[in-house]
Amino acid sequence: MSGDDSLVPNAPGLYTAVMKTRALAALFALMVTLCAQPPRAGEHQEQPKPTTNRMAKEQSPYLQQHKHDPVDWHPWGKGAFEKARDAGKPVFLSVGYAACHWCHVMQRESFQNKDIAAYMNEHFISIKLDREERPDIDRIYMEACQIMKQGGGGWPLSAFLTSDKQPFYVDTYIPPDRFKKLLEAIHKAWNEADSKKLLMTQTANFAKYLKDIQQRGATEDLPDPEMIEEANLSLLEGEDQEHGGFARPPRWAPKFPSPSTPLFLLREAARKGDPRTHGGAAVKRMLDAVLRGGIRDHLAGGFHRYSTDRLWKLPHFEKMLYDQALLAQLFLEAAQVWDEERYRQAVRETLDWCLSDMRTPDGGFISAYDADADHVEGATYVWRLQELHKLLSKEEAAAMIAWSGATEAGNWREESTPAHETKTNILYESVSHADAATKLGIDESQLRTRLASARKKLLKARASHPQPMADIKVLAGWNGLMISALARAGVALREPRYVAEALKTAKAVDAGLRQKDGRYLRSLAGGVARHPGTLFDHAALLVACLDLHEATLDGTWLSRARGLVTIMDTTFKTADGGYVDSTASDLIHQTRALFDGARPSGSSMAVLGLVRLSILTADEALSARAHEVFKAINGALTRAPQGSPHALIALDLVHRPALKVELHGEGGEGLLVHVRNEYNPFASVTRKSGTEGDPFVLVCVGKTCLEPAKTADEVRARIQQALAIK
Repeated sequence: MSGDDSLVPNAPGLYTAVMKTRALAALFALMVTLCAQPPRAGEHQEQPKPTTNRMAKEQSPYLQQHKHDPVDWHPWGKGAFEKARDAGKPVFLSVGYAACHWCHVMQRESFQNKDIAAYMNEHFISIKLDREERPDIDRIYMEACQIMKQGGGGWPLSAFLTSDKQPFYVDTYIPPDRFKKLLEAIHKAWNEADSKKLLMTQTANFAKYLKDIQQRGATEDLPDPEMIEEANLSLLEGEDQEHGGFARPPRWAPKFPSPSTPLFLLREAARKGDPRTHGGAAVKRMLDAVLRGGIRDHLAGGFHRYSTDRLWKLPHFEKMLYDQALLAQLFLEAAQVWDEERYRQAVRETLDWCLSDMRTPDGGFISAYDADADHVEGATYVWRLQELHKLLSKEEAAAMIAWSGATEAGNWREESTPAHETKTNILYESVSHADAATKLGIDESQLRTRLASARKKLLKARASHPQPMADIKVLAGWNGLMISALARAGVALREPRYVAEALKTAKAVDAGLRQKDGRYLRSLAGGVARHPGTLFDHAALLVACLDLHEATLDGTWLSRARGLVTIMDTTFKTADGGYVDSTASDLIHQTRALFDGARPSGSSMAVLGLVRLSILTADEALSARAHEVFKAINGALTRAPQGSPHALIALDLVHRPALKVELHGEGGEGLLVHVRNEYNPFASVTRKSGTEGDPFVLVCVGKTCLEPAKTADEVRARIQQALAIK
């Protein structure tokens, strides 16, 4: 299944305790037996004649993928649940996304199997949901899944619900033979009076528990700054020092880049005096492994979603917009810390690939590219040995084979059948350039020249491979992440073209998704904007406005940021001062996610935006609002601070010196060259409006400002002086 890096409160055994009644024991034991076995390779089923179901009317590319399934799919909505209630049937909810490999596998094996589909249609009301359009719904049932499975999760998400949306069994990918048995077991239990009575009672209890765990433990105090170091140490304990990255031993896989973690570790290392040491060294090990590994697209640029193995070699081949945006920001900071061209190259390759292959005509960015092509995972990206010999010169082929470790049997293994030869190869740095050159008896410079030439030929040839489907929907929050990446890269790399592209994307998001009252819709597909924006959407766009302001020094973006804070507070604010993820009316309860996984949570992004805006504007009311959010989430942060590194980045700016670097006078942007090009994560850059005369810079901590700086070197010195203020 497509892995999950999200997390719910630690609750081992809670669901077992809730569901321990004798009448249900046999049913749930059967479910666990059926579904806990490892996935196997799917068998090709004879496909029924194409039909068209309700998914044909949906705009989501993922839902459109299911329009010819023989399953009588319904979209999420009041009608489907009323139908289930009136018919006295349970609901089967299938949640996935367009780029998900195992979602496609379950579709081919089960949802396009006419016998299984007929059974579903007779005994269940089936709903198909795109998790990227409705992350608020997905989060509720993923939390249920992780509690039931005591930590496991992923997609496709397969949930069985009552007609009032309460889950009574949730799992992920289920092979077809076990899925059919599971359907039969649930149908039998549902239609036995005693079993159903107990099932409904215990399901209501579990639903109450799911709602209760959303309480975040508000306190009267700010989170203790000591939790920052506690999280730092905890995260470093989870480092795979041999192969880089952070995962669970002893398998150390799967591995997600999860950029919030290394971004936090770099800052903590910098607070200790040198970002290249302490946790910074762990970050470098991870980044170097990612650059070498198969998770990186070494031909076109960009990164796949995650690695299924410890070596970062074997990816799931989805290419997600949020990964490109966040990894571009991470490699940009690495370039500032270590001043290495290969990190800058990774930033440029990633952003340029996004601009080339993920851009919409109006300037927005699409969501993702599929892992599969022609029903084969990675078919676009893998190569047979004969192809390499055919497409490349003798010298180029020898260089590529020596560098990538390509063989006749293939160096790539599919996740569910790792013992089976694929006879295909993924291109990655299996040995160093120096070792590959030595093996061939040539200079390293010659090897690099041959590899560069080979890459150009192979990238051109790759267009003849089966191509992945593009998920063309434009998501507000994900585009916000990309705006930030482009704006930050433009100033740090001194490439104004990226800032121009960031502004173009902001304009496109406003045109397609912004409503008259300033609120954003979440998704734009097929020319139709749908679904109210979540907290994450608005918070990511808030941070994007701040990054655009720092890149352009245009005060308009500060005004826009203030407007988004007002919208977040009027839409998502809770009684205890925190935020909910969504206020949609069709949820069984509102969630308050705080875990920062592949993407930061909405609350983490929101509080970081509040803190940064308060620094830039010296607005004490905004600072007080950020403190209020921190008090609301203090209990959850205290329990597991390492799970929310993005929130801790903001907390660090509250407890430790956070700088406003303010440009006065006319012109003078040259004074900011060091603060922009070097690693200065604790400094926010702005321009004092309405000032004239010769330019100078004030570096301030709170209300304390140091002597004006009139050269770039003086600005650098003032920043170091300010960071030492206790």
